[in-house]
This record gives sequence, C-alpha cells and structure tokens, in this order.
Amino acid sequence: SKKQKTEPTTPSAASPGPKVAKKSPLGPSSDTPQQQPTVLAKLARDGTPLLQDMFRSKIGHDMKRPDESEKTGIRTGWPRRAEDYPPGYGVAGPPGFCLPDCDCMDDQRPQKSWETSKAWIEEASRTAAAVTAINGLEKISAVRRRGQVSNNFFFETTPIVVPDREHIRASRDIAREVETQIRIVLKDMSLAAVSDTSNPVRIPAIAFLKPAEDYEPMSFNTLDAKSSSWARVGTDDGQLLITSGGPPTRPASLRIELRASEMEDASKGEVSSVVKGVADCTVTDSTSATTMMSSTVSVATRFMDQNSQLTRSVRVLLQVQLEKLFDFETKTAKETSLARWLETMAVFLRMVRT
Repeated sequence: SKKQKTEPTTPSAASPGPKVAKKSPLGPSSDTPQQQPTVLAKLARDGTPLLQDMFRSKIGHDMKRPDESEKTGIRTGWPRRAEDYPPGYGVAGPPGFCLPDCDCMDDQRPQKSWETSKAWIEEASRTAAAVTAINGLEKISAVRRRGQVSNNFFFETTPIVVPDREHIRASRDIAREVETQIRIVLKDMSLAAVSDTSNPVRIPAIAFLKPAEDYEPMSFNTLDAKSSSWARVGTDDGQLLITSGGPPTRPASLRIELRASEMEDASKGEVSSVVKGVADCTVTDSTSATTMMSSTVSVATRFMDQNSQLTRSVRVLLQVQLEKLFDFETKTAKETSLARWLETMAVFLRMVRT
C-alpha cells in the first residue's frame, strides 16, 4: 500500500481562532465612549443670572415665576359640567353640579348671614343659660376673657408658675460674658492657628447675632477687598481659609458679614438678603494662646460667680460643657486649638441662651 504523505496541520482560514484585541499604549480604544464632564449652566434660559440656592451657595436655579395674569380665579375655573372634569372623575352627588351663580367654592369671600346663623335651632332658654355660664366663668380669677379687640373670643388661663427671674438674669449675664470673650479671641488669632487645615476655624455667628435672631445665617461674606487677597470665608459654613501665605503685614484686620434671607413681599414671594451682624477679626503673629486661656478663665469665673443663681440641672449641664476648656479642680484653663475653643464656646453660649 502506498503511504500517504502528511503535512503539519495549520489553522484553516475558514475557521479562525479567537481574536485577541491588542492593547493600545495610549489607553482605551478610541471606540470606547468617553464620559463627558457635566457642564453647569451659569445663566437662566432668559439670559438672567441663576437664582442662588438659600442653603448651598454654589447651586443655582432656573425657575420662571408664574404670570399672575395667566391665573384664573377659583370661580372661573371651577368645573360646572360633566365634560369639565378629567377622564375618570366626576361630580359628587349629592350635592351635584354647581349652579352658574354658585360661589360656595370660594373660601376668600365673606360668609353670608344665613351661613352663620341657624334660627331653627335657637332656643331662648338655652341661649340665656349659655350666657350665664360664660359670665360666671369670667369672674373666676384663674382665667381672663380675651377677644374684645380681636374678636377671637376665648378664655385664657393666667400663669400659675412664676418664672425664676434670678435664673434668667444669671443666664443672660453669663451669655454676655461669653459673647465678649469670643470677640476678644477673634481679634487675636494667630496666623499659625488659622492656617492649620487639620483644625479648620469657623466663625461662631451666634456671638454676633441678637438673642432673638441667633439662627444660623444663610451666608458669610468678607467685606474688605484688601483682605480678600489673603483670606476667604466659606459662604455656607463660615470656615476661614488663609491663602497666599496670609496677609503681607500683621496684624491684619478682617471683617465678615453675616446675612440671612427674609421675606420681602409675601404676596409676590420675594426673598431678600439682610445683614444680621458683622464679625471683626484680626490675624496676628502671636505664637502663644494667652488671650484664649485668659478668656476661658474669665468665662469660668463668671459662671462660678453666678453658680448659685442657676438651677441645679442647668448648672450641671453647663459645667460639663465648660470642663472641655477649664479644669474646675485646679481652676486653670486647658490648652486646646483655636478651632476647638471657638466651637466649644459657641455650643456653651447656645446652651446659656436656651
């Protein structure tokens, strides 16, 4: 038999093996879609600046205020026929569809006499008994009749518990001392302490706001254009940031404006930014914490002087907070960072005011 001549097998062109994609030295293939960076709009659709968000200053909104002329009154737009209702909805029966001259849906109109009186249930004896009971209740010393001016007639109970005026006076006295010492410390801030990124310094707004308006401001802004070249303040949180190595000469002053949003025109929904306080700060070359520790002792001394005037529960809570900065056994201030001192005193001031 003849021997067949064999040749080494090679992959057939008709059945190729799996292809291995070659890696490009420049990175992913050009066919891979690249994620485009998000482009944030700076202007509204009509070309005007975006409306700044009240809480996050870096966010803006493009909202079109509705045209009042396009609005229809509730009487004009009220459905009065079956075809006026959207599919799947209908009138409640009873009472059924409103008549053409019906105004029952309008809550802004004054009520008519027949709507406020029910003559069919009036009884002379019953009315006389009710009036007698009200007049008798008015003679009780524990209540006071109200409504002679506002016409909102009701009986108000007189307070039985007399507020502890000594406790209130002592709390206000301590609060004034804390406010004073916070302002003193902010006028002697060392450049090293303010530049410490591990302990960011935030302006305690509560020390510069009235007790009745000491809610957190909506924004913090620097007032002096010269200080803007070496310092920035966080618009939302009041964090103080030193740039360009700090001020060229020291001491250097810095003024920070505290703003809040208030309703300017309730009928139009217009909100305006109002200045609530100004914080005066100074950056110095001081390397010691003498001013800060001296202020701690002043606050602790005032607290101990008014100790007997405070209620026991309040006294205990305030002392726990102040112990973070003051040792009541040795009567000495504890060393701490400027950021922690301001934060602790701000919380202490909030507790005293509360």
